[in-house]
Amino acid sequence: MRWPLLAAVVGLVTFDPRGAWSDDATAPSLPRELTRLDLSVPDLPALVDLNLSTDKVTRPSTPLDFATSLANGFSADGSFHNGVAIEVSPFGLAKVTSSAATALRVSLATTAITKDGKTDGKAAVGLRWSIGAYDPAADKALRSCLAEHLPWMLPVPEQGSLPEAGRTEPTNDAARREVDQRLQTCRDRARGAHLAQSALEISWVIDGTSANSFKLTDLGTRHISGWVVGSLGWNSYSTSATEAPKSPVGIQPTVMARIDLTDTMMGTRRDVFAGVRLPFEWDSFGMFGEAGITMGDLSHVQSPTTLKTARLGGGFDYRISDGSWLGVYVGEDFGDGTSGFSFLSNVKFKFGEKRQYGLR
Repeated sequence: MRWPLLAAVVGLVTFDPRGAWSDDATAPSLPRELTRLDLSVPDLPALVDLNLSTDKVTRPSTPLDFATSLANGFSADGSFHNGVAIEVSPFGLAKVTSSAATALRVSLATTAITKDGKTDGKAAVGLRWSIGAYDPAADKALRSCLAEHLPWMLPVPEQGSLPEAGRTEPTNDAARREVDQRLQTCRDRARGAHLAQSALEISWVIDGTSANSFKLTDLGTRHISGWVVGSLGWNSYSTSATEAPKSPVGIQPTVMARIDLTDTMMGTRRDVFAGVRLPFEWDSFGMFGEAGITMGDLSHVQSPTTLKTARLGGGFDYRISDGSWLGVYVGEDFGDGTSGFSFLSNVKFKFGEKRQYGLR
C-alpha cells in the first residue's frame, strides 16, 4: 500500500508548475529556494546570531568551570578572543533543581570578521528559556515500560550475598528480536502520546561589532533579536496498560513573533515577523497550513514606508520508514516586490527518531 502511494507522491514531486508557461514570456519567476516558515527559537542564540557551528560548545557545570571558560575567552584588558562558544545554566551553577529555573540558558560567542584587509571582532550574548517541551529521558512511563521488557539475569552465587541484579541482552537472535519488538512498542507508544506538545519558548540575543579591534569597550553597531513561540498541543492516544491503544492523533497550533532592532547610521531599524501554523499529526503522516507576515523598517529609517510581505503555505510529511520522511510544501509569497506561486519538495531523513526513545 505504501509503495503505490509513494510512486504517486514522487510523480507529484517531479511536477514543475513552470512547464505550463515554458513558451510564455510572462512566466512567473519562482524562487530557487523555498522553505517552510521558521517558527522556532534558536537553541544557542548567541552562536546562531554569529553563524557559528554549535558542535564545539563549552558547557560548564560548576562556578569554577564557568570562571575558567571566561578566563580562557577574555583577557584582563577587556579584549576577547576569537572562537568563544559557551552555554551555561545560571541556576544550574547555583544548584537549583527546579526544571523551570534550569531551563534558562545563557550563551556567549565571539568571532572575527575579515574584510578589505581589516579584521573586526564580533561578540554576542543570548538567553533562552523554554518550558513544556517533551523530554523522553524524563518520561517515567517510558522508562518503566522499557525496564519491564528488558530481560533480567539474576546470577545466584553458591555462597555469600546476592549481587545486584543486572540487565543483559539475550544471545539468541530470535529472543533478541522479540525484546527489540517489545522495546519498539514502548517507543511507539511514547511517540504517539506526544505527537503534539504544549510549550512556551522565549529567546533573546544582542551582538556588537568592534571595528578593527577585539575590545569589549569598542563594541558598537548593536543588533538585537527577540523570539516568542507558543504552542498548545492536544493528543488523542492512550498509554494506559489497561486500555487498548488508540490511533495517535496530535494537533498543535503554534504562534510565533520575532522582532529585530538594528543600529544604522540613520537610526535604529525595527523589523517584525509574526507567523502561525496549524499541524495535524498522525503516526506516519502529517499535514499543516501556515501563514506569516513580515513588516520591515517600521521606524522608517531606511525607507519612507513600511515594507510588508506575506506567505501562505501548506504541506505534508509522509513517513517512508523509521527515520525517513518525505516532505512536500506548497506556498505563495506576496506583498512588496514579491508575488507568484512556489512549490517545494524534499526528502527529510530524521535520523535518531527511534534512538531518542531508546535510553540505552
